[in-house]
Amino acid sequence: MHRRQFLATAGASLLATSFMGSQVAWSSHAQSPIGVMLFTVMFPLEKDFEGTLKAVRKIGYRNVETVGSMGRDPVLFRAALDQAGLTTSSQHLAPGDIYTTFNELFANKITSAQLKERYLSKFNKANVVPLIEDGIAKAKVLGQKYIIWPILFDVQINSLAAIQEICDAFNIAGDLCAKEGLVFCFHNHSIELEPIGNDI
Repeated sequence: MHRRQFLATAGASLLATSFMGSQVAWSSHAQSPIGVMLFTVMFPLEKDFEGTLKAVRKIGYRNVETVGSMGRDPVLFRAALDQAGLTTSSQHLAPGDIYTTFNELFANKITSAQLKERYLSKFNKANVVPLIEDGIAKAKVLGQKYIIWPILFDVQINSLAAIQEICDAFNIAGDLCAKEGLVFCFHNHSIELEPIGNDI
């Protein structure tokens, strides 16, 4: 076999192996429901809630992740999901007025600093029990398994003491969820990967 033939054959083999590997990887994940975060369609939802849910289903999604109960009564929200042919397995925690916070931010009704202040007033160790209990109550109505803490801010992870406090809150949250057969999760961002002085 000449060098050129060898290289062509080897290249074709690698390409075929790579393609077959991607097929195997894809088919192994194909059984898992691929969902969409309803956060990405919050504005259309506020204009036409039922219509947007049906549009999400029409383009192929079967499962959605919610922001709490999307600012609505969980029972009515569950009915709207059922009617649209959608299920939901997870929620980003959103007690009280947190759901409306982003709409207010994008409508320039509040500032980024005010958004941060609202989140910090709810998402902390002192409020972790009512926060998680609210999420659990909504999850039971919506049929969800996963409850997700949506964000951390710099002041919550800028020192070892701050990190310990948030870890304590997460342990409380995890225990509360586990007692109800649910799973507590955390949605990370890039900020959690930043170095902290000489402490860590």
